[in-house]
Amino acid sequence: MKLLQGTFRADRANPDEPEPDIPDVLNAPLWLDDYGREAWEKLVPQLAKLGLFTSLDLLFFAMICADYSVFRRATDCTKENLTHKTEANGRCALPEVAIARAAFDRVRQGLEPFGAIGPGSRSRLKAQAEENDPIENFRNRLTKLKGAKRFLA
Repeated sequence: MKLLQGTFRADRANPDEPEPDIPDVLNAPLWLDDYGREAWEKLVPQLAKLGLFTSLDLLFFAMICADYSVFRRATDCTKENLTHKTEANGRCALPEVAIARAAFDRVRQGLEPFGAIGPGSRSRLKAQAEENDPIENFRNRLTKLKGAKRFLA
């Protein structure tokens, strides 16, 4: 990660630092809903191709995708109105507005270390060319694994 960000210093490098592998299976966990899988399928192959998604990131990234789902479901509830009327306070913001805002913040914070939230975070990363294309490997495995169980069932 430090090499990609351009902050690597040999004098501070830990020679014993683990180097986790890119997972063989990049399928979304079964417990993610449609919105969560949507986020997973859009981001994970791209992050893996850049070498930013490793086997140690599976559960953490699934939780980010679950928060993305919370954001999407909350914003679905606010398409018609952003406020509602209560007897005690008159017109108030829907609770879903606060839920969406909190979920958005968690997703943004979770994606920041991956450089996946905007040009500012990506500008600090230096992508390395891959000889073995994880995206193509992922597509090939998907074709072979049709009907097979996904991990974390």
